[in-house]
Amino acid sequence: MKRQCVKRHSIWCVKFGIVGPIGVEVTAIFPIYVLHQTIIILVAYWMLDTGWSIGFKYIIIIISTLVGFVVMYEGFIKKIGSAGVLFGLKPKS
Repeated sequence: MKRQCVKRHSIWCVKFGIVGPIGVEVTAIFPIYVLHQTIIILVAYWMLDTGWSIGFKYIIIIISTLVGFVVMYEGFIKKIGSAGVLFGLKPKS
């Protein structure tokens, strides 16, 4: 049990360590969390029967997830104030 807690804590520290230097806004964390799950499922489902190697599929999923949530956040959620409410952000004043 203790080992699992340490492992989970370490994973979260690494996640926040990566997000901080990239310059992601604090308000973007929750929408990115919600969007990345959806994008991963959609891309992985699309690639089920492609016959590509696991490594190549992994790279495609990572790249498409990064591009997907940046485009969605910057182009949709950040620009349209009411869209942010759907992702747990406070409405723009």
